[in-house]
Amino acid sequence: MEKHPDASATIRDIQQRWLALIRAEVGADGVAAAIMLLGDGMYYNAVFGGEGFASPARNMDALLAVVRDLIATARA
Repeated sequence: MEKHPDASATIRDIQQRWLALIRAEVGADGVAAAIMLLGDGMYYNAVFGGEGFASPARNMDALLAVVRDLIATARA
C-alpha cells in the first residue's frame, strides 16, 4: 500500500528517465538495468553503511571495471 502516491509516482518517473538515459548510452536493456542497480546499491551502502562498502570510493576502480566490461559485452 502506497502512503504517498504522488511521491511514489514521481520517484518511479525519475527512475524510468534515469534508466532510459543509461540505456541510450549503453544500448542494452539488461546492462542498463545492472548499471542502475549497481548505482542504487552504492547509494544504499553509502547511506546505511553496508559492511565492506561504507565508502564506495574505496571500490570505485573495481566497480568501474565491471561497468566497462558490461558495456563492452553489450556492444560486442
